Amino acid sequence: MSKVEQYSRPWVTFNPSDKKHREIFHTALKYNTWGKSPVRFWLEGETSSLMDQCTQKMARYYMEQEFGKIKDKLIADEINAINQYRFTAAVV
Repeated sequence: MSKVEQYSRPWVTFNPSDKKHREIFHTALKYNTWGKSPVRFWLEGETSSLMDQCTQKMARYYMEQEFGKIKDKLIADEINAINQYRFTAAVV
């Protein structure tokens, strides 16, 4: 392992139910940079930017809190496909 990898910020998947992740996202929006973030978030799916991805996940999180779980099989299938691709890419 190189020193860059050893001392770099860890990669994590953005989870809007995690308060720390929401705080990190808030800071990124406030300062318009990810430079103050202690972690790096994966860019998943077909979103064009990490800000867009986190905004979409936050909107879904708060909608599900207010209105209940969104039962959309297509979205669940897409999330599973994305996770499978990410783990496959990490192994290769």
